[in-house]
This record gives sequence, C-alpha cells and structure tokens, in this order.
Amino acid sequence: ALKISPTNLRAKYQKLINDAKIGKKERKSERIEQALASFEEYYDTCKQDIYYALALISCYLDNDRKDKALEYLYKFNKEIPDNPTLIALKANCLMSTSASNNNESEKLFTRALELDPSNETVLTMFAIFKCNRNQFEEAANLYERTIRCSRGEEKLIQYAALLYAIRAQGRAIKRLDLNFPGGFPQANSPLTSWMGRMV
Repeated sequence: ALKISPTNLRAKYQKLINDAKIGKKERKSERIEQALASFEEYYDTCKQDIYYALALISCYLDNDRKDKALEYLYKFNKEIPDNPTLIALKANCLMSTSASNNNESEKLFTRALELDPSNETVLTMFAIFKCNRNQFEEAANLYERTIRCSRGEEKLIQYAALLYAIRAQGRAIKRLDLNFPGGFPQANSPLTSWMGRMV
C-alpha cells in the first residue's frame, strides 16, 4: 500500500511548491533554490508518498531542472515501484532530454499503460510523445482512449478538440508529404504563414 504523509507535513511541502512558483514569477532564483533545497529535506520521511514524489518532480520540471527531476525519478521508482504515473514521468523526462532516449521512453510508456490502461495522465503524455514523432494516428488513438476513460465534461471537450486537431494535422502532413523531425510546428512558425498563403 502507498504511504501517505500526514496532512500537516503535506501542507508544509505544498508551501514550498508555492514558494518556488512565486520565486519563478518574481525571477528570484535564490528563492527557488531555497524552496527546492527545503523540499529535498523531506525526502527520507516522504520518499514512499506518491503525492510528495509527484510534487517534488513537478517542482523541478517547472523550474527547468530536468537533471534533478530524473535523479529523483530513478529514486522514487525504487521506493514506489510499478507506479504508472512515475514511470510515464520518467519516460517524458528522458524523451525531452535527448531524442536518443526515444526507444526507452516508448517502452516505459507502454509499461505504464500495461499497469493502468485507463490512466489519463499516462495516455495524454504518451499521445504527446507520439505527436512529437509524427505518429499522429497513434496519438489520435491514445486520445480516443483518454476520452473513453475521462471524467468531467471540460476535459472531455479538451481531449475531443485535441483528437480532431491531431487527425487533421496527420491528414495534412500525409497529403503534402511533409516530415517534421521535431513534431508538428508551433502555431507561430513560418510554415503556418506559408500554408496560409497557399489557401
């Protein structure tokens, strides 16, 4: 069974998350570093608490510290084995660190879904991974699965919109015989203007 930290302890590290967010907003790097260092002090007490694990890792990712996020992901994967969300986060970190990690990332995403086929977080992260590899049909299929297991109308609409957009992108790329090594261009990229002039 998962170990959950006492509410008062969780409140303390929630405050540290807020401190880090404020530090980032105010561009005060020393406040961010202080919050992260204090956050780490709870590791021995909270290392088997999934909420602590996700909070600490998210805090590092929010502050562009993928190196530390990965370091702790390896630790948490030993302390809380077979947790699909942690496995998917590790896959996501590896993927964003280097394209050479893509094969390992895909295996981790697949493993996470084997453990929990209806995990929304895993499904959406895996879908983004597929988009970045121009595998739009597979990404769309993952979003379809997300829609089937989603709770809440707002999320349902969001996933449906993403599904529609991804299918449209996939068809456009196929029709124009295009390939984007880093995934489909962002909205403000030159290609969008170029395509606009073709209409």
